Amino acid sequence: MGREVSGHLWLGTLILVKLRYALIAEYANVTGDGKLNLMGVTDRLYAFQFPAIHRDLIIVNSLETENDEDGSNQQVHIQLIDSDGRTLTEVTGQIQIAGGRQVFNQIHVFQDVHFAQAGAYQINVYFNGAQQATLDLELIQIQAPEVV
Repeated sequence: MGREVSGHLWLGTLILVKLRYALIAEYANVTGDGKLNLMGVTDRLYAFQFPAIHRDLIIVNSLETENDEDGSNQQVHIQLIDSDGRTLTEVTGQIQIAGGRQVFNQIHVFQDVHFAQAGAYQINVYFNGAQQATLDLELIQIQAPEVV
């Protein structure tokens, strides 16, 4: 666990971590030279009926680190919760931090996410157990188009 210092997460042994951004998108990829491409950045999803399944829910985050030591493993955790605080899905992974400044662009794809009802949902981003971001996600029911 770390503690926050001036908007950065201090992990001890001279490791500083800053969350540059976290977003919900319809599509994302990283080019061979490290550029992040995003399409359809949103905070809303629409469905004709509920329960609904969203095939690919994409969460993108970018972490920046400063470190004077090589070889440190750190944990990233992403969690989707409903309005009652229940976890619908989550993922935990590790990043390897080397010495100096590093930027980690991460794309997390949650497949076949079941949403029981329209309303407010939340995505939480954690780094070594410390919450770094909260993204609001609203599910909205819309009228199905009339077939003529």
